[in-house]
Amino acid sequence: MAHLERTDIFSLAADAGTQCIGDVAAVAGFAGGKFCLPPLIKRPATKSVRSGQVWEGATHRYLAEHVLPGQGDAVTMGLFFGDYLPHLSRLVGEKQRVWGFEPNPDNFALARGTIALNQLGNCWIANVALGNTSQGVLDFCVGKDGISLGGLSHVKSQGEQCDVRAIPLLSLDGSLPKDRRITVIHIDAEGQEKNILLGARDTIEAWKPLIVLEKASMPQGKVDIEIMGWMTKWGYAHKDIDVDGNSAFESKTMVFLNSMSP
Repeated sequence: MAHLERTDIFSLAADAGTQCIGDVAAVAGFAGGKFCLPPLIKRPATKSVRSGQVWEGATHRYLAEHVLPGQGDAVTMGLFFGDYLPHLSRLVGEKQRVWGFEPNPDNFALARGTIALNQLGNCWIANVALGNTSQGVLDFCVGKDGISLGGLSHVKSQGEQCDVRAIPLLSLDGSLPKDRRITVIHIDAEGQEKNILLGARDTIEAWKPLIVLEKASMPQGKVDIEIMGWMTKWGYAHKDIDVDGNSAFESKTMVFLNSMSP
């Protein structure tokens, strides 16, 4: 296997011996697969997948229309149980990679299980937090009263009472091999979008990837005005994916055409 920068943080979860530590659910269709779900967490995403439905189907369809197989790697952060991993793995193609980041250790274990269930040999994931620096740690709320927060894990606010884990902090620019072309960045980061984007400036400037981010965790469920300003300055046009509460930013220098989309 070729040498990679930062192999110390990434785990190839399709390696033999990795198992799902939760419940297994299957979803059919273009964005489907097998998923390793937390037994006790009843979040909308887990409810959807347990019922056999794709979570955030409009966003998956948008990605299928815009991500070209074999053209470059994908980045996804805020993995939860890995609901985007099987689809992104197929979209980029087996010779490309999906780089995943998840700060909550419990969620990370579930995402490893999802990768193993689907034998996704091109998915490399790391149990770290992303921000605008590659130094230090962040205190993350991963649970309350002994119950995991799952996809609602977040950076601890001052005075907040929760189950805390100190998670290594890295920037995206400091985590990825410099020669890997990145064609899409998907961010579901519970309010940390600004810091993550600042820590990904070099990657964005180098490759002008499609950027999809969750706006539901932002004030009034709208993209932060400062982020909108950055994206315009960086040469991006904004597009809402209203059904799922996500927004997309398309680089004006990229051409999107995928005849393989459903």
